Amino acid sequence: MTLDRVKFQDVVADQLPAFIKEDFPLLVDFLEQYYVSVETQGAPFDLLNNIDKYVNVEQLTGLTANAVLSEDIDTITDTISVGVAGNFTEGFPKRNGLIKIDNEIISYESKTDTSFEGCVRGFSGITTYTTDTPDRLGFQSTSIPSTHSEGAVVENLNVLFLQEFFKKLKLQLSPGFGDRKLKTDAKNFIINSDSFYKTKGTDTSYKILFKALFGETVDIIRPSQFLFRPSDASYNVTEDIVVKKDIGDPLDLKNLTLFQKSSGARGTVTNVNQVQYGGGDYYQLSIDSGYERDINTRQGTIFGTFQPNPKTKILEKIGAGATIIDVDSTVSFPATGKLRTVDIDGNDVSIAYTGKTLTQFLNVFDVPSTIA
Repeated sequence: MTLDRVKFQDVVADQLPAFIKEDFPLLVDFLEQYYVSVETQGAPFDLLNNIDKYVNVEQLTGLTANAVLSEDIDTITDTISVGVAGNFTEGFPKRNGLIKIDNEIISYESKTDTSFEGCVRGFSGITTYTTDTPDRLGFQSTSIPSTHSEGAVVENLNVLFLQEFFKKLKLQLSPGFGDRKLKTDAKNFIINSDSFYKTKGTDTSYKILFKALFGETVDIIRPSQFLFRPSDASYNVTEDIVVKKDIGDPLDLKNLTLFQKSSGARGTVTNVNQVQYGGGDYYQLSIDSGYERDINTRQGTIFGTFQPNPKTKILEKIGAGATIIDVDSTVSFPATGKLRTVDIDGNDVSIAYTGKTLTQFLNVFDVPSTIA
């Protein structure tokens, strides 16, 4: 990958005054070589000057990570061939790049389609951006010129940072795919990854996932589509509530409409069963909620919502002026409010409270007399 922008290494000599060039001729060479080292692909100046380009997915995909030696080389070879046909050096920097063969780092001055030329052997450079210490990269300060055999892998060290940058980009744009090698075109997958998340949970999302990770076209099979149906018999769906007998016989409510005055709810009672609790005064009413009928009907014949009445039992005798009342349960009662009960003389009593736990009313006041 090459970005067509003027590099400082090409113009640094023109920025120096004439007397500097005359008195310190080696300074020009020193500065040029310094900027060569920091402006190679993936180096600090290159990243700073071209960060606007590197955030483009097209610049981060299709990177050439390695090539293969096409012939043996010794310790002094300065031209390294990596192919006999085709552009086997495509993706490597045109000038001043770094490559690694086995454990040796090599700097080259230029390249052709099939070779690296002007090689400096036993160089140094960054070999990895992932080490045991998260905030440190792997830098090989020295390497020894060595012989290398045909077929050895030639690593492109200039794309290491770009590969890490692309991994980070994948992590942000398509979480879960940061470290995964995709079997499909990575650029197209990242650009169109919104399609995967928009269809997540559908058949399309599973097909995209398996195509991206394994390169396979899959069919979605749902076991429910191949099950035997045990029965086509009709059935009823009911909403059941438990009530306490007051007057009359609750068994007579079957096939009648039940009304709740406080909530305005109503529904048809399809069945009544006596509950063996509290001396037989409790009954389970089944109200039809079989299917939708109109926009005002929630389910079946039920209109509105039946609400339980907040009632509880006092567990201990309460004296006049008491501040805490122990009860069976405070569920369905508000956090603050008033209680209605009767005292030991059968008189109606209204008691205010400003707090509660699961089994107590707290900060009680206005208790006029003893309550059983």
